[in-house]
Amino acid sequence: MAKPTAGQDIRCVVMRGGTSRGLIVERDALPADDDRRNVVVAQMFGAGSAGQIDGLGGGLPNTSKVAVVGPSADHAADVDYLFGQVSVQNASVDFSGTCGNMASAVGLYAVEEGYTSGHADPGHVRIRDVGTGQILACDILAEPAGEFANGALPGTGTAVALDLAGMQGATTGSVLPTGKATQDLPLPDGRLIPASVIDVGNVMSFVPAAALGLTGHETPEEIEGSAAMKDLADLRAATAVALGWCATPEEWLTSASRLPFVAAVAPPEPGGAGGETDIAVRMYAVGRIHRSIAVTAVASTGAAAAIDGTTVAQTAKLDLEPGHERLLRIAHPGGTAVISVVAAEPGHPAAALRYPRTARRLMAGSLFVPADPVRQLTGTGPPAR
Repeated sequence: MAKPTAGQDIRCVVMRGGTSRGLIVERDALPADDDRRNVVVAQMFGAGSAGQIDGLGGGLPNTSKVAVVGPSADHAADVDYLFGQVSVQNASVDFSGTCGNMASAVGLYAVEEGYTSGHADPGHVRIRDVGTGQILACDILAEPAGEFANGALPGTGTAVALDLAGMQGATTGSVLPTGKATQDLPLPDGRLIPASVIDVGNVMSFVPAAALGLTGHETPEEIEGSAAMKDLADLRAATAVALGWCATPEEWLTSASRLPFVAAVAPPEPGGAGGETDIAVRMYAVGRIHRSIAVTAVASTGAAAAIDGTTVAQTAKLDLEPGHERLLRIAHPGGTAVISVVAAEPGHPAAALRYPRTARRLMAGSLFVPADPVRQLTGTGPPAR
């Protein structure tokens, strides 16, 4: 297949995976040059235009995602998956992280496109996450969506079971990349905020909502209109310093990287709309409060719940026993997320982090990329392979 250039049609599939929506594009349908690829992807979404009106993005982080896929050269995997987060503020694409929601869509896409057609169990998909080098286990189920369905979505789709335990330490090499279950992160005004930095696919810093003057049950709009937004941005930068990614917080405040994320956690709201839950999470990512919760954030919350001393374990109080399975129910702005946690021995990563999702193909066709390239474009992360 010829590599397309600006002004040509690009075949892609629009899919919903969990609470995210994005484009799935075969890597051979994009330019081999990384910079040129980033420009084309940005144009496909209308990145840099108000509300992404000149493309297929929806003006929100969870509708501005791309999955670049192709056959895997790794015998342990069936399909390669490179995730890109398209900015909603400017014409940039960040390929440095991953997304579990879109991974569930990639699993269904791989089955529908015949990537596993010769297997004894074609519904079992092994996905190599190119950005992290990790292998995700994904099962596409023939049974009705049932408990896999998200009550906040208008429809369901195909049930997908993801086990994200293999992504612990995917970005940094350790599920506790700072070596501590909890440490104090400084804010510019001198306050010290207790935080647990967890790496499951993406790196996330969990802080008590109360320490930021929040209940942890606010709507995204309420938080975005509060002083806590500056604290969350500063905590993101302080986390980067704690990780050794930069020397000063000021460096990361202007960084193009979408990582690390920050999550404010709180005990469940008595009699809240989310019903019986164990913990409330409000996730700060790409300068916004997530309207639901990312799959990697759910997995990170589950992993943190299994580690004594983390802010999550102290808040959720699951009382996990090694080898025993327990459901962690997470209240978020879009409803309730549930992940099955199997704790390993103390001090070790979780033995299993099984997350139910649904995915659905929305549209397949050709997207026209105009001949005038976006000029103010930056991209970060590994090249597509």
